[in-house]
Amino acid sequence: MLVALLAAALATASAEPASPGVAAPQAMDDRARARVAFARGREHAQAERYEEAIVSFEDALRLRPTSGLHYNIAVCHHRLFLAEAENTDAYEHHRAAAVLAYNAYLDAAPSASDRYAVAATIQDLRGRPNLIDEWRIDGGDPGRATLELRESETDPEATPGPEPEPEPTSVAEPQPPPPARPPPAVSPMRPGFPHGMFGIGLSFDAIAPRAMSSTSGIDSLPAIGPSLRAGGFIGEARELLLGAEFSWATTPSAGTQGHRMSSMQFLLLTEWARAVRADKRLELGVSGTAGLGGQTLVHDGPSPATCPVRASGIVSTRGGLFLGGRFLLRATFGARRQHALAVRTGPTLAAMGGGTKDSGCASSEPHPFDGYDVPNATLQLRSELGYAFRW
Repeated sequence: MLVALLAAALATASAEPASPGVAAPQAMDDRARARVAFARGREHAQAERYEEAIVSFEDALRLRPTSGLHYNIAVCHHRLFLAEAENTDAYEHHRAAAVLAYNAYLDAAPSASDRYAVAATIQDLRGRPNLIDEWRIDGGDPGRATLELRESETDPEATPGPEPEPEPTSVAEPQPPPPARPPPAVSPMRPGFPHGMFGIGLSFDAIAPRAMSSTSGIDSLPAIGPSLRAGGFIGEARELLLGAEFSWATTPSAGTQGHRMSSMQFLLLTEWARAVRADKRLELGVSGTAGLGGQTLVHDGPSPATCPVRASGIVSTRGGLFLGGRFLLRATFGARRQHALAVRTGPTLAAMGGGTKDSGCASSEPHPFDGYDVPNATLQLRSELGYAFRW
């Protein structure tokens, strides 16, 4: 009997509730911890400690994924990208990381009102937006993603969490069908813009600089004339242009002794340029040309040249090959950077034939070009101011 009473007393003592003051603390749920991590990330970002902000936003993202967190991570990488020297490892790392995070935002919020602005920003960063298949051409401009943080880890366009399961009922009620996804909105931009270009220009050529400066028989002024070019951009970054160019230039009207020189060129064109500012409005580059063309000596009155084809007018013509290179400075403007002004300058090597002469002249007599010391191989210098429309 005594043993039974002691056992009952021990059981009663063990069943008494623990004192509230010594209860084990309960761990915060994921939502609360995500909010703490988000607040910490925002503080780091406001202090421009973007590396630490990324770590905190990623901690919040693991606890409670939302589109706003993807956007904030993209903004932090974007700001770090803008602060780095171009073409460094850090520059490329943050560029690629920003593209990845912006695309994650588009995946998490496919109907976000700023999706096309974010897609345009991805293209500015030489990336491919995930919603590119929805894009069509329009005349508007979607703008660009703002580099401002979302103020909450649960922004209005965040991906909603799973809905709680309904309480079981004795009779299953029919569920309405899920709403159909609205058709994709019309995009105000074209994916991968620009695709092609057409341009006009005004060129200034020194066709044979040494001969033009050393003899009074050749007009010493530079040749002036129009040029046309067209081509298409290739590659994801749209920095390389393949196309063709036509140009014609002639020196102004000569005096009584001087001959005018004209040049005509049909060239294949390869041009590469890269933006040197974050807004993509200023570009530096180089271009190369190769093709066929001709040169002509013209005199307004009776020509003093030996063996001219005609007494006045065209004195001699010759054809040959042209190979050149130029430096490029280009500024773009317009809502979609579809207009461009460019300055190009550089040398062109011309390898020409002997030239025509009067059929009555002896074979030993020089061609008119030789008579004025214009060699078959000449180094031309060209400068050009041009405008181009890009689409």
